Amino acid sequence: MLLGELTDSSITMAPMFRITARHVSMEAKAVDSGVNVKLFSSNPVFQYYFLIFCSVGAKHYITGPLNITAFTFDDSNRAFCSVKIYVHNIRPLAVTDEGGNVIPTDAKRIRLRDIESLPLMKFKYLVHKCVWENISNDKVVFGNTSEKVNKKLIVGGFNPVSTSEKISRPETNAYGRPVPRTTQTVYSYNLEVKRTDWSDPAFTLQNLLNENLPFPVSTFLNKDAMDC
Repeated sequence: MLLGELTDSSITMAPMFRITARHVSMEAKAVDSGVNVKLFSSNPVFQYYFLIFCSVGAKHYITGPLNITAFTFDDSNRAFCSVKIYVHNIRPLAVTDEGGNVIPTDAKRIRLRDIESLPLMKFKYLVHKCVWENISNDKVVFGNTSEKVNKKLIVGGFNPVSTSEKISRPETNAYGRPVPRTTQTVYSYNLEVKRTDWSDPAFTLQNLLNENLPFPVSTFLNKDAMDC
């Protein structure tokens, strides 16, 4: 296995999420020393890190398994390469303002070996909830199906988002040929469930890693729902 290392990378594309039957995966992009790199992760802790701390322009040190593919085109005499890193280690790099002062950050170093044996249920729930809340955003891409994402959301009888599908019956066109069926999905947001507010103290990295500390009910439910 080849190990890739970005020692002074700058994020060039905010994370994009892809939904398949098995998992939610994330893709982002960075540049280091003029080389464009695609970053991937299926781990909810790294996905959380990218959501919170990896805005465009943010600088991070990143390592992980490396994959490089070289290719060319029939109508071109140039060679190209695709560089991918599957993130196993990430930490923020110091950034200074115009006065030379270091800009503080709450980001911490995350290593896969430190978290791979943990259940990470709180991270999984938040990532799935965030994906559903932004399902119409162009940063969320569907794969084969979204069943697993839907199953992960039902907590305490409150599902933040519900879905319903409408399948049109086959019809024929002007030439009498059948037209393929189309499926339209409608997303309904539960008004009793709050949208994710990443500034909530319950969503800090330290609190999310503490599996013995449950989420406060007020973090997710509106006051009217809690009074019921």
